[in-house]
Amino acid sequence: MKRAFALITLVAISATPAFSVVFDTASGTNWFDGSNYAPVGVPGATTNVEIFSTAAVAAEIQSTGALAKKVKLGRSNWPGSLVVGASGTLATTSNLTLQLAANGNQTSSLTNHGVINLGGILKSSGINTIENHGTLTATGMVLGGHANAESSFTNTGTIDLGSGGWLHLCSNSTAGTEFTMLDGSVTAKKLNLHDGRKVNLKLYGGTIRVNDMTSASADFLIDVKGDGELILKGDAVSKLDGWIAAGHVFTSAGSGGVVARYDADSNMTRLYADATAPTPNPAGFDGAPMVLDANTVRLLAMPGSDESGVVEYLFTETSGNTGGSSSGWQSSPYYEDTGLTADLEYRYTVTMRDAVGNVGSASAPASVTISTISAPAVSATQSGDWSDAATWGGSLPAAESDVTIPMGITVTLDGDQECGSVTVMGKLTADPDADCSLHCDWVMVMGMNAEFAVGSTTNRYPHQFTLTLKGLASEANPGGMGSKFLGAMNGGTIHLHGPERVSWTKLGATAVAGATTLTLDDPVDWVAGEQIVITSTDTNWNHAEERVIASVSGDGLTVTLTEALEYTHTGVTETHTRPTDNKTWSIELKAEVGLLSRDVKVQGDVFSDTDGFGGHTMAMDSATTAPAAFYAEGVEFYRMGQTGVTGRYPVHWHLLTDQAQGQYVRNCSIHHSFSRAVTIHGTDYITVEDNFCYDHIGHGIFLENGAERFNEIRNNVVLLTRRPEPGDELTPSDNSHDETQNRTPASFWITNPNNTIEDNIAAGTQGTGFWFIFPTTPLEPAASLPYYAGARPSTEPLGKFDRNTAHSCMNGLDINDKLSSAHSIIANGAWDNDGPFRFNDCAWFSNEIGIYAGIGARRDNVIYYNNTFADNSNVLMLATYHMIQESMLIADSGHRNLQGEGTTMYRVYDGAGQMLNNHMIGWDAENANLFKNPGASIKHPNHRFSGFTWDHAGSPRNVQPVFDHPSPGQWGQVILDQDGSVGGIAGSSIISNHGFMVIGNETQPAGWENNLVSPNRFAHLHATYPTANSNATPETAPNITVLRSKGGTKTEGLVYHSDFVNVTKRRHQLPLIVNDGFLYTIYYESLPAIRRIDFTFDDTEVGDAVLVRIKNFGKLTGLIVSLGSSHASLANLEASDRSGHYVEPNGDLYLRPVSTKRYLNEFNVLWSGEPSWTTTDSDFDGVSDVEEWNNGTDAFDFVESTSDNIEFTTENDFGGWSANADVSGLAVMDGRLTGAVSGNKPQLRKTDFAFEGNSALRIRLRYRNSSNGTVRLWWGTSINDAFSVDRKLAMTYSGAGDWQELVFNLGRESEWLDHEITRLRIDPNGSSGVFEVDYIRGCGPKKTDHAVWAAGWYGNELSDPWSVRGRNGLTNQQARLWGVDPYASNRDSPITQPLDVNTGKFAYTRRRAELSGAAYSIWVSTDLVNWTEDTNATQAVLSTDFQTDIETMQVNLSSAWLDHDELFIQVRAVE
Repeated sequence: MKRAFALITLVAISATPAFSVVFDTASGTNWFDGSNYAPVGVPGATTNVEIFSTAAVAAEIQSTGALAKKVKLGRSNWPGSLVVGASGTLATTSNLTLQLAANGNQTSSLTNHGVINLGGILKSSGINTIENHGTLTATGMVLGGHANAESSFTNTGTIDLGSGGWLHLCSNSTAGTEFTMLDGSVTAKKLNLHDGRKVNLKLYGGTIRVNDMTSASADFLIDVKGDGELILKGDAVSKLDGWIAAGHVFTSAGSGGVVARYDADSNMTRLYADATAPTPNPAGFDGAPMVLDANTVRLLAMPGSDESGVVEYLFTETSGNTGGSSSGWQSSPYYEDTGLTADLEYRYTVTMRDAVGNVGSASAPASVTISTISAPAVSATQSGDWSDAATWGGSLPAAESDVTIPMGITVTLDGDQECGSVTVMGKLTADPDADCSLHCDWVMVMGMNAEFAVGSTTNRYPHQFTLTLKGLASEANPGGMGSKFLGAMNGGTIHLHGPERVSWTKLGATAVAGATTLTLDDPVDWVAGEQIVITSTDTNWNHAEERVIASVSGDGLTVTLTEALEYTHTGVTETHTRPTDNKTWSIELKAEVGLLSRDVKVQGDVFSDTDGFGGHTMAMDSATTAPAAFYAEGVEFYRMGQTGVTGRYPVHWHLLTDQAQGQYVRNCSIHHSFSRAVTIHGTDYITVEDNFCYDHIGHGIFLENGAERFNEIRNNVVLLTRRPEPGDELTPSDNSHDETQNRTPASFWITNPNNTIEDNIAAGTQGTGFWFIFPTTPLEPAASLPYYAGARPSTEPLGKFDRNTAHSCMNGLDINDKLSSAHSIIANGAWDNDGPFRFNDCAWFSNEIGIYAGIGARRDNVIYYNNTFADNSNVLMLATYHMIQESMLIADSGHRNLQGEGTTMYRVYDGAGQMLNNHMIGWDAENANLFKNPGASIKHPNHRFSGFTWDHAGSPRNVQPVFDHPSPGQWGQVILDQDGSVGGIAGSSIISNHGFMVIGNETQPAGWENNLVSPNRFAHLHATYPTANSNATPETAPNITVLRSKGGTKTEGLVYHSDFVNVTKRRHQLPLIVNDGFLYTIYYESLPAIRRIDFTFDDTEVGDAVLVRIKNFGKLTGLIVSLGSSHASLANLEASDRSGHYVEPNGDLYLRPVSTKRYLNEFNVLWSGEPSWTTTDSDFDGVSDVEEWNNGTDAFDFVESTSDNIEFTTENDFGGWSANADVSGLAVMDGRLTGAVSGNKPQLRKTDFAFEGNSALRIRLRYRNSSNGTVRLWWGTSINDAFSVDRKLAMTYSGAGDWQELVFNLGRESEWLDHEITRLRIDPNGSSGVFEVDYIRGCGPKKTDHAVWAAGWYGNELSDPWSVRGRNGLTNQQARLWGVDPYASNRDSPITQPLDVNTGKFAYTRRRAELSGAAYSIWVSTDLVNWTEDTNATQAVLSTDFQTDIETMQVNLSSAWLDHDELFIQVRAVE
């Protein structure tokens, strides 16, 4: 049968001689003057032109249209020169199309001001000068390459060598080859500095852009200065730094150095000269020196920036006073000078330098004197203004005075004030009539009626207010709040009410990289000078950009920036309609634009940036008085949170239980936080709304203990959620996981589902956007509060989760995990509530994974309804039974948000997920893939898909790699295509093409690779091996072998080795075909010590059944099987419609589970005896299955003797068959065996067989008899070499004299399977009459040539003929037929001798034809469209390698084809 074609295509171009002319410029210089050539005539596209000058003048091309096949400059000892003017063009056609001076002693020149377009390379192999000031296109350039060659090339124009061209600089001369870039650009595949004493590359301007750069010369120099740069693809920093260190790369600029920098976003390395010191230049201090104690001061430099990425600081003490010291160069921008003397003045400057030694100017000096007099504590004595001394009893607070405002006193903060700590027991209010600020260590608001107020709920603060917290970590810890805080306790209240602002909006149009204006969705009230953030919209979470507003249009819809954007941010909406019901979905692929600046501001001081010790706010519970209260709106929280310190967050409610109703943070910005954004801890009824939270470490909006309920979290944008450095985490969950399934931290960390979470956006995180993770009981200290007694977070229902969006995150959503009491993540923990709950109208785009759901006890309790997806690298990864319903999934929107290799719709993980009535967009694209198969702990079959609609005709793209992993956790993919809306066949299974899944009735849609559509149904059999302690880890699973058998299908085997992967060491899992007569036989290499196996029959429809045989378990003593009833025979077991088992006496155990529910049909097998167990050798080749697995050989290589089948084609050749006395006249004639029945017990026998029963699961007998009746087949084995009633089968012949094929199915016969068959007997029917036998055939897993070839390579990786193993693009079948390496990384060609168009000869390799059985033919074309078989071509074997079974063939085309200039040759192999 013709199954496939393998194809080789070869192009041959005839060597037609080209016409040549000579151009001696002594006769004239004009290219277009035909009289200048000998012979006379202007050259054309097929003309070779040789230019030389006996008069030392150049040929000139001053207008368009110059053509040649090849141009050579120079002849013998005469130089040749060519000038292409600004209006001139030259085009050539040959492979070597422009050559300067073939003799290395000649001096020629080329000057281009116009356009030169070469069909091949430019080669300079003499003492030549080349200048390009125009455009030069070629397929490569070679400069030098000849003895004494000294080529000089100067470029200010454009050189394009294409994606495959090399720029090759080489020289053997003393002077060397020199390539000087003054301006312009060069683009090539590779830059090669090679072969010589000296190669000089001078990068003084312009750009050379190549994929790679190499050097085989020890004497090359690259001089970089000015604006010259070299750009290499990939990370080449190590190579270039090595060359810099060795002196090969340098700068002659006199200052600075050469820098190599890799940019991961562009995947490019840039080499350039850096002569610029860091900015700002001169350097400066960020604030005045800070006195830390009696002999220590802290200085902070303004942060520097430099293109090299490295800035160092030098703090220099200039006074010379006792104890003062300088820092030396250091990477930190702050410096503490200790050992100083009080009452002496110290002066400091700061200077910066970069990585290559560019040093900037020193700053202006900063002075500080440590006073010996401590600032006195001050207490307000009456209500009044802060600036009024009378308020304080006559003396204003000093800069370090600790201030107290007693109960009953109200102080109005006016002007800009500084002090130490502030304790408010009365009231401290901001001046309602003017701007004001407070710079202090901390503010404690404590006591009933105590209040700190900036505005009120009814009167927003109309001016500028800034609270700067400057406290030190070593200072006091009042009330357990630490230092550097704004806190309330014991009934105190904090009111922060800045003007209501537009907190954030979205782009109304895409803003491209380089843009300086933004078009917005909604009008804003923002003003020039304010800071904003534009979120990333691509799959790189770190592409958010912080910018300053230059201006805002009058309508508030256009914002102009002071600095251009570095990245593109989309501002589009994708809308698509399902034609079947006109339902429409829209997804906004729009960057959020958020306002950071606010008029009311709470911030840490400038030193916060240096040590991560920022400010924090807290509303704290009280055991004896009323809890505190915190209200914030229109506030900017900046430099807040404290790295590595628990409980110190920008906004924090602490254990207020249900006493915080009405409290909120809303319409605020929280940015550049060192620890979280908003923390709700043991508190209910908080509102977190309309906030823009940007750039924080650890979880963002954080529900801490799992007790928190009834909170409303709405309309917030959270982005740049960063992972803490090791040691800085507050809980293990902050940075414990960075894997595909679980990535910390989370922008929204949701530890109790009973909260309202609506309209929020996770807009870029290093971890996960939204994470649902619940402890079983609340964590401490909330767990100890009486209010939370009996709380069970993991059983709570869902409050709401609607209209939320995650984009530009690593994972958009993670659900189904639990929290330990130590805040550690327990992966795959259950949400212990059956729901179902709906996540409505959510959007997921530009994430690494859109939605990940852990196992979660396999509950199908979440429905993602009416969700939209776009541009995710992986859309869905479901380890559980969650459902995606009525949703839209866009592969690639086309807006360049999807970075990397492409997108996968569904990672077939543990599962089994469900998808119902979803609309699919663009899943036929080249960068789209329907499925991906990662390994899974428990890979459930029957992910249920139905109701899919597509926006394209034909099949979606589904290209899978070769399924060569041994574990079913990798290849056990089964998608149940319930209505055929995915693969085209209703009720079918979409499976991998692994042999254990395939039986031969599958189809493969167009565009699919290594996935098939199977009409068969599958279920999941799962075996685990428990321990005596139910809480202990299950014991390691034994090695097993599994055989799948059924008459008429190929027997397939699987060695299930405990070293597959870690997770399989504790279990065995198998996808099994149900309801179709297959027998699955399990052979145990050893038995578990617990003497128990727990089975689960999962992922079924009610009534599904499968038959499993466990070898030798019938020999176990004390055997107890909990699966249904025990049956008296295998036939009775198979006839039953209920679960049951059959124990074969002293033989095997048969299990037949019949499903009564979709999941968890559970049963177990127990025994008490101590059996002796042997290893398994399925194919009886003397090597155990486990040894074969370790060796990479085929454990199921059933040998089938070629003499076993008999066709009776040779007269009187009985093939070893004989008859007993009740058969007479036995003869072989006319291709059949004949005889007459002459007694009651006629028998035909053959007693010299030696084949494995597993290799022939059916015996086919073509037979006829003059009467109808029963024909019997008997057999003997190497163990029982006699015919017996327990080794026979019967078939009914009903042909009444006509031929009939009787098929004896032996796949259920325990005395046949796993036995060596030694004899067969056939009893013809009747007691008289004539019978005839046409053939007797065994039908089993015959060894094909492909199987033989595949076994010759290491591993069991090439069994599928149609998959591609290597990176050469050839299928395994093609590699076999052409005799090439299937693992090659490049496209190996079987052509060993190219076509000679003069003789018509070429040679190619192939597998020996007598092995492959393929027919090889020769086809010819002159236009690549119409092909004709050359039936007169001859093929002869040149040589044969019998070790590799490859032969080399020589082909002679028929002479009729030899007069064509161009020929295209195909060799076709038809198998």
